[in-house]
Amino acid sequence: MAKTGGEAQAAPKNDAAAVMSAIVDAVKGRKTFGEVLGINAGQAYNLAQLGYRLLQEGQLEDARVMFQGLVTLNPKDPYMHLALGSVHHRAGRVEDAIAEYGKAIELDPKLTNAYANRGELLLGSHQTEKGIGDLKKALELDPKAEDPSTMRARAIIATTAAKLKEKAAGGAPKGAAAPGAKKK
Repeated sequence: MAKTGGEAQAAPKNDAAAVMSAIVDAVKGRKTFGEVLGINAGQAYNLAQLGYRLLQEGQLEDARVMFQGLVTLNPKDPYMHLALGSVHHRAGRVEDAIAEYGKAIELDPKLTNAYANRGELLLGSHQTEKGIGDLKKALELDPKAEDPSTMRARAIIATTAAKLKEKAAGGAPKGAAAPGAKKK
């Protein structure tokens, strides 16, 4: 019972039904939890700015919590998955980062930096073919390399190609000591 003006009033019976309906809509994907809670995209992106600041300051756990919350509020937003992937990437949680970058790509197949970031991690995980595929996709999406992640993708491809060429030729990478050689 709620009191207004000194009188007791019963809560409307349809409040519980409305809440239940909103939860069902969110769970079934008809609405995001953000929509159910009345959080619009602008408000979510304001929260994301705080998350980016936390990431830049190295407060990775706080940034992870922020972006995980934003992904929960709107699992359909590719940029929130990209940001969460970046937090995992920076924290060394490679599999989690690859998964989040993959979800971002699934939601927006033109996210150049998601391909570049995932490609870099795949290469580091010895998934060379997949990694190079992602890096090439980043270059395909941004052929003029206007995005810094595309420039990084181009450099990683060049470095990887040089290493593969040296390996195929049977030589040691430049600057590496020959097997059995002693350091001075």
